[in-house]
Amino acid sequence: MKFVFALLAFTGLVLPLGVHAQGATPVNDECANATPVAVPTFGTTNYYAVDTRDASGSVPAPGCTSASGDDDLWYSFVAGSDGIIFRYRNAVIPAGSTGIGYAIYAGCDGEEVACNFNFGDGVTGSDIVDLLTPLIPGETYNMRVFTQGADGGGTFEFGIQAYQRNDECAEAEEIFVQIPGGCAYTNLSTQNFSRTQSPSSACALTSNNDDGWYRFQATSEYVIADYANLIATTGSATGLGYSLHDGCSGVELACSFSIGSNGSGREVLNPLSPFNLGQVYLLRLYLEGPTSSGTFDFCLQEAICSPPFVRYSVIFDECETVGAQVVATAFDLGGGDSLLIVNDLTNDTLVFKSTGSDTTAAFPLEGQATFTALNQISTACDKSETVDVYCPADNQTCDTSRDLLINDPGSCDLLNEAKNWNTGTSEYPIDPSCGTYRGGDLFYVFTAPTNTLEVTVQENPFSTLALSVNELNCLDGGTEIDCKTVNGTGRSVTLEGMTIGAQYTLRVYDRGDNDFGTAVFCVQAEANLPAELVDFSGLVRPKTNEISWITASEVGVSHFAVMRSANGTSGWETIANEPAANTSAATTYTITDNSPLATAFYRLNTVDLDGSVATSAIIQLQRDKVLTDVRVFPNPVGEELQLQFVAGSSPGVLTVLDARGREVIRQIAPVADRVTVNVATLSPGIYTIRTVIAGELVVKRFVRK
Repeated sequence: MKFVFALLAFTGLVLPLGVHAQGATPVNDECANATPVAVPTFGTTNYYAVDTRDASGSVPAPGCTSASGDDDLWYSFVAGSDGIIFRYRNAVIPAGSTGIGYAIYAGCDGEEVACNFNFGDGVTGSDIVDLLTPLIPGETYNMRVFTQGADGGGTFEFGIQAYQRNDECAEAEEIFVQIPGGCAYTNLSTQNFSRTQSPSSACALTSNNDDGWYRFQATSEYVIADYANLIATTGSATGLGYSLHDGCSGVELACSFSIGSNGSGREVLNPLSPFNLGQVYLLRLYLEGPTSSGTFDFCLQEAICSPPFVRYSVIFDECETVGAQVVATAFDLGGGDSLLIVNDLTNDTLVFKSTGSDTTAAFPLEGQATFTALNQISTACDKSETVDVYCPADNQTCDTSRDLLINDPGSCDLLNEAKNWNTGTSEYPIDPSCGTYRGGDLFYVFTAPTNTLEVTVQENPFSTLALSVNELNCLDGGTEIDCKTVNGTGRSVTLEGMTIGAQYTLRVYDRGDNDFGTAVFCVQAEANLPAELVDFSGLVRPKTNEISWITASEVGVSHFAVMRSANGTSGWETIANEPAANTSAATTYTITDNSPLATAFYRLNTVDLDGSVATSAIIQLQRDKVLTDVRVFPNPVGEELQLQFVAGSSPGVLTVLDARGREVIRQIAPVADRVTVNVATLSPGIYTIRTVIAGELVVKRFVRK
């Protein structure tokens, strides 16, 4: 049987007059001369160039439109599935056209089985072909391409790709449960699926847009799924997953994911009770992961045995001395008269002669233990399950907070661990401001050495961590000061707003309330200087010298000492001591030297609370020389900076540089004693202003608040 597929172009883009000169009629202007094109099953689409400007129209017109223009071209393809996806790009279409479309026929002169147009008006797009009857895989079909509208004719590229219809439960593909010992595989490629069926599998984290649906009739009480040639085509895929349903809107009977990430394997479909013979079930297969897709082969076989049914839980009674224990509860021994359960972390085994519960010895190690219930009849029905064996953290409440280890700036010698959340709900069930994490919080107590702390996560097996700083108050959890989130490993965040010397708790939240594993993080104190000196300068007054300095911030400073010398090298004396403000805001200080020397050298000593001293650069004031200094005020400044030229003559050019030395303002100064510089457009920070007076370079710093 042969079919015909017609494509129409509708982009709405204008083709300028005179661009195309009439040429020869294309070879594939008629159905009988259709050009073959490939239809990939998955992966990259093969695109083919189309130029319909010299094409002539074919009759009859597509059933969905009578205005296709005289511009159709013909192509042929072999169907790879019962549906196709049409893709196009780089469309250049006359103004009279309204979009791209297509039609499909049963042979050149046969029945029309699909038609669509005006489904896209962009330069690039795609459309899932809506067929009246499904295509037959392996059959050859024809398609014609044309532009919609009386002024048809244009250029674009197109490609077609196989489309798997079992993307939805309602279109589940039928498969058969085969007898034991033989396996005729069915291939599933999830790359062309368009969406995930809702709801998502109960056990899956993120199954993305890649689930395929199958229906089968149970011919035995137990069914085995074999898979082979599993290839995850995206790096985020963690393995094959499935869910089992008793109808498209029915109950989910079983669910498992991350079964295997490559190669081949076997999984026993394990509902809570045996399959009912003759009943039809729905099987959803997918690759687990937020952007996952891939391809694999699978088949279903009757199981000649029944899988054991065992549930596992971790208990923490022995955690303080030797470790966690695991309780195994056997509901079904798998058809035998005994059941042996082993695990890959210890040599401990459990033997069941009847259904019931038993407890392992304490695990000396923490980790993921794979428990395998060994079926007595056949290894085909062995059943494995991974269990997180661990002891919960010991700092799950404010009263049991650990001391937070804080490093000096630039050091990470001391590391903190956040491990094994098992709280269920938090002691204080209020979300932090940076996320929804009602539970899974671990507590650390500290005294703030600086106003900010930098936290670097060195190991993180979890998706997202939230870090919340709260005032230390174990009654209600304390007021939140700051909250930041960290994704992945090797990333840093800065926690701000703390008062030096105050006590706080750091609460570390995991997005999953009961996750197993260990996150390692380093906390560093802020590299605070005793005082960040912005400017130190002096002015010669008629009878005195005026000394000024500005700090951007101060931490732990005792006082400032203004020192004077006659030669700048020796004989330094203290002429003033000023108490420090110890504030994070910019601060200006001014003192007066009432007994100035003819030539005087000044420097500023910043004295810390611990007695350490930082000394500024030396400035010189000479009373018998033409004054070339400039006074900058107010400092800090809001929007307008005033420059007072003490010498009485202004410079020609003023330049303002940012902290990186980049010129942000250049201004021609008028001849005046005072000049105004508009700094309203500058961001808050420290800046430098430069000018030349009487041949000397004058440099001043100011703070934009």
